[in-house]
Amino acid sequence: MKEKISKIWQSFLNNSTKVIILLVIIYIFFNIGKSIYKNWQVNQRNEKIKNEISALTDANESLKKEITYFQTQEFKELEARKKLGLKKPDEKLVLIPENVDNRKNSGSLINSSSQNASTQKNISNPAKWFKYVFKS
Repeated sequence: MKEKISKIWQSFLNNSTKVIILLVIIYIFFNIGKSIYKNWQVNQRNEKIKNEISALTDANESLKKEITYFQTQEFKELEARKKLGLKKPDEKLVLIPENVDNRKNSGSLINSSSQNASTQKNISNPAKWFKYVFKS
């Protein structure tokens, strides 16, 4: 009788040991898979950050080039010509009207263009848009 109990106990231990070992192996593989997934996520985030750094570095270099261009004498001359209407001593300034109506003849075009330019400056921006959209 004791031998039967001992065999039953041994088989129970063997079966329970197998189950426990199987559960431990499953737990280990689960943790390994979880670690691999987290590592993959971190690598993806690192790649994204490296790409952002590269893009920002390129943008920074572009801005540095713009700053150096803005500090040149050539840029200052162009801006003075555009915004202040300045010219070099030997240059002749030619003003071209913004709105030229092709139906008018060239003689009246010169007279009307000077009048048109002065009236265009006095009209507000919304009124100009209204005039442009509705062609009035």
